[in-house]
Formats: sequence, structure tokens, C-alpha cells
Amino acid sequence: MTQVLTGLDDQAISYVDDVLVFTKSASVDDHIANLKTVFDRFRSYGLKLSPKKCILATKSLSFLGHTLDGSGYKPERDHV
Repeated sequence: MTQVLTGLDDQAISYVDDVLVFTKSASVDDHIANLKTVFDRFRSYGLKLSPKKCILATKSLSFLGHTLDGSGYKPERDHV
């Protein structure tokens, strides 16, 4: 996955087969553009997404035992 996302460090990170697409601005249009860029990259490598595993355009999410949001990340309560 690292090879697939090469050059997209300012919009996506991966851990094994999980990918987080992010936008530093609060602009929905910027986020949609970042999603399109990452989706186009996946398509060029012949990768497919599982829609039921996708969480799109959220302000907060759980990832590797942490809650990530606009203010940063913190351990989830049940992991403290």
C-alpha cells in the first residue's frame, strides 16, 4: 500500500491495508478532491474497495485503538 500511495503523503496514510484519506482544511470540496485522487490511484493499480468497510467524510473515527478528529488523536476510553 505504501507504493500505491507514494507522493500522496499530504492526503493519505496507510497501515497494512487500512487507508486514511484526510484534508487539512475544513473544505468539503478539498476533501472530495483528495478522495478522488486516492480513488484514481487505487484504480490505476487495479485495487477495489469494499463499500461496507468504508467510512467517508467523517469528522471523527476510531483507528488502531485511538479516536482521531480535527483536534488530534487520543486513546479510546476502553484502551486506557
